[in-house]
Order: sequence, then structure tokens, then C-alpha cells
Amino acid sequence: MNLILYHSLRSTCSQKVRLCLAEKRCRYEEVRLNLARFEHHQPDYLRLNPNGYVPTLVHDGVPLIESTPINEYLDETLSNRPLVPNTPGARHAMRVWTKFIDETCLPAVVVPTWSQFLAPAVKSMTDDERDAALARVPLPERKDRWAKIATDGFSEQEFRDALAKLHFMAERLEAALKEREWLVGSDISLADINILPYVRRAREIDASILDPEKRPRLNVWLQRMRARDSYSEVYAELEAA
Repeated sequence: MNLILYHSLRSTCSQKVRLCLAEKRCRYEEVRLNLARFEHHQPDYLRLNPNGYVPTLVHDGVPLIESTPINEYLDETLSNRPLVPNTPGARHAMRVWTKFIDETCLPAVVVPTWSQFLAPAVKSMTDDERDAALARVPLPERKDRWAKIATDGFSEQEFRDALAKLHFMAERLEAALKEREWLVGSDISLADINILPYVRRAREIDASILDPEKRPRLNVWLQRMRARDSYSEVYAELEAA
């Protein structure tokens, strides 16, 4: 397979795809984009991904966008080490999890992540540089978000709401892992793969979210994920920094 992954190391959505590729033991070429420099809004990249975010996986010249369907595509294309369950009920359960991840977990990490890693770079720009960069952002919602972190930033209420969502995520995971080692069925699936970046990011944001006394099963699950070769492949560079 001729695969090129356009991604950012700190992007949780990028990490989802890299974890899947690592689980599949699939080689690929990587192109790292610096989001703080708006490299994902340059014309060459927008021709691959008109939404202007990461990741984008190019397979034999065909660009694929959106991390959740990319991972299902990879599981369908690479038959080794299946990460999608083989029964309709289990596949439905997995997709309920991936929907929860996209609708709840991803938005929850946006506020603290953008504030920590992107806001300083945007605020250091001149007015003209900032205006030119914002003009290239293709999606109105994201353009508004970039403009927000360039000025007043997110409100205290937005930070509280984000933390509440991350605690809710942890509570739901703790409950789901009560009687099983993995989120769906008896083996690892895309439910586990796709949510791992958000559990890891939640721990970085506020360690109390993964309090081992309150959420022992979640911590055991995380240790199980950390022991996998895919974890080392994706996170070794970040954790060494």
C-alpha cells in the first residue's frame, strides 16, 4: 500500500489514525504539519482536505479525511488484526462509542488544548499576519475559534464545561469496563483505539480525571493500552519531550 499520512503529533485525531496504523503494523510515509503556523490551511493541503484540518491519509493518490471513517477504511482495507467486531451487535456498540468520542470527547479537549498549544503562537502574530492567516481558514466555526484564541480566549465557563465533559467520559468508561477488559467484546477494537488519545489528553489536562481510587478499572485499561507496541510507536516522541 502506498500511504501518506498528513498529521500533527499533538492532534488527538491524528493519533487515532496513527494508533490504528500501528496496530495494523502498516508502514506509511508521514508529513508533519505545524498547526500553530497554519500549515494545514495552505493551498496545497486544502486541495487534499478542503476542511483544513488533520489528519488526511492519502492512499494510492486518493485523499481520505475524517479520522473515524479513516480507521474503519483501514480496517476494511487491511485484513490483518481486525479492529472491528465481527457481529452486527458488537459493531453497533463500537460505533456508538466512536460517535460519543467525536461528539463529546473531541470537543472537550478543544478548549484546554487550543489555549495551551495554539493561542500563544496566534497572539504573537502581527495584526496583518493574523488577518491573512484567518482569511485562509475554510470553515466558519474554526475561523471563529482561531479569532477567539487570538483575542480574549475561552471563558472560565467554557473551561468548566470542558472539564465536566472529560469527567463524564471517564465515568462512562469506568462503568463500561466493569465486567470486561475492552470496551466492546473480548478484544481490542476501534472503540479502544479511538478513545485512547482523549483519555491520555484528559490526564494531561487534569490528573484528577483519572483518579485511581475513583476510576480503578479505567486506570487498568490505560495500563493495558500503554503496554501495547502501538502506544510506544505513537507516543514515545511526545513523552520523551
